[in-house]
Amino acid sequence: MSNKEKQVAKVRRLQIILVIVLVAVSTAALIFFLSITARYKKVFLPSTTINGVDVSEKTAEEAWQTFHDLIQDYSLRLDFRNDQSETADAATIGYTYDNQEAFETLLEEQKPEGWVATEFGRTYEYTLAMEPVYDEEKLESWVRSLPEAQTENMSAPRDAYLARMEDDFIGIIAEDYGTTFDPDDLVAVTKSAISSKLRTLDVEATGIYTLPSVYSSDEDLNSDLEYLNHFLSSAVIYDVPGGQVSLDRHTTIEWITQPDGTFYIDTDTIQAKCVQFLAELGKKLDTSNSTLTFHSTNCGDIVFDTAQYGYITNEGLEIRYLLEDIISGTTVEREPAVFLNEEAPTVSDTYIEVDIRNQMAYYYKKNKLKWSSHVVTGCTDKGWDTPIGIFEIAELEKDTTLYGPKDEDGNYTYESHVAYWMQFAAGYGLHDADWRPTMNDFGGDIYKSNGSHGCVNLPVEKAAELFDMLEIGVQVFIFD
Repeated sequence: MSNKEKQVAKVRRLQIILVIVLVAVSTAALIFFLSITARYKKVFLPSTTINGVDVSEKTAEEAWQTFHDLIQDYSLRLDFRNDQSETADAATIGYTYDNQEAFETLLEEQKPEGWVATEFGRTYEYTLAMEPVYDEEKLESWVRSLPEAQTENMSAPRDAYLARMEDDFIGIIAEDYGTTFDPDDLVAVTKSAISSKLRTLDVEATGIYTLPSVYSSDEDLNSDLEYLNHFLSSAVIYDVPGGQVSLDRHTTIEWITQPDGTFYIDTDTIQAKCVQFLAELGKKLDTSNSTLTFHSTNCGDIVFDTAQYGYITNEGLEIRYLLEDIISGTTVEREPAVFLNEEAPTVSDTYIEVDIRNQMAYYYKKNKLKWSSHVVTGCTDKGWDTPIGIFEIAELEKDTTLYGPKDEDGNYTYESHVAYWMQFAAGYGLHDADWRPTMNDFGGDIYKSNGSHGCVNLPVEKAAELFDMLEIGVQVFIFD
């Protein structure tokens, strides 16, 4: 074989080897391409994002799981009244995405050979509608199991109402909103909150709680309050012997309190209570002293009729005044209407004693006899008797004239000048009688036929002595 032939054969061998190498390399490259391409039929291409989340090299299930995991930090807190709250996490309510098929569809539509482009910087960005869902059965079961949703744990709402306060006025007790609601309503608003992706829900703001019917701002309630407290503002202060007696809200609030604790002003009840109050007041205050025992100098104990003295309320008249005052809304201070308001006398330690039977008069000061004298009292034969009873010295006067009643002609029946006038009743007094010049003209039975016109006649000297010892207000006890 010539050199030329050898050279040709060598070249041919080289060409065959090159072809074989090229075929081998091409085959290997094809196999590599096909194997890589086959992989990206099962996973997402490199540099692939869905809604901004990197899902490169992930299967459709793994990509969906990535999104599922991202929302597992979701929770919803329900804020109830009275600072109570309950929280449900994603697992409790089955919170997830239900669009796994969309990931599978997206992967199926992916061109597996697109991986080559990613080697040159190509990226793949997809957008999927991602709407979380929850398990309604799990959610409803959770909601209905909450302590706040149990009927036995709920407190009913209470209306605002009127109540007696410590000062015996009436006040408003504010409404209590309670914690009652329909669990069905709580389920509904919770579903709505989850659908809105809320993380907290103010249950109060949803309006599902049962509300009171009457609030403290209620116009009618406040009108009643004003009306009742106007009545309770009334007070009557009676000035009575020994001090004061009051009728005010501490008593009258009982008059308007009903058995069920409400309040009502019933005019018939108020009148009956006023009558009862006055009757009880009368029992405490009404006094009528029928007699007074006086220890005389020579006649033992003398019993005086004192029925005209005492304190007796006029309940029939006073009830009219009281009914007006007790609804006036003001404080009234006054004396009650009375039949009798005369302080009953007592025997003081300084007094004059006139003993008609014995025609004697005595003056005691500090229970010691200071003066005595024979007297002449009113002429009994003529019906000019000296008045019997308990009196006081009302007037002390020197050098005055006493006048009798006028006759048909208008002239005084008598005129008598006296040096010492000591009046104890209207038209009656102790005085000197100078027309009786001697001591023998006093005492004895003179008074029966030749007595005075009703006064107590004294010897001039004795009258002078007594006059100088007396003062206005000294008691005078006259008896027969």
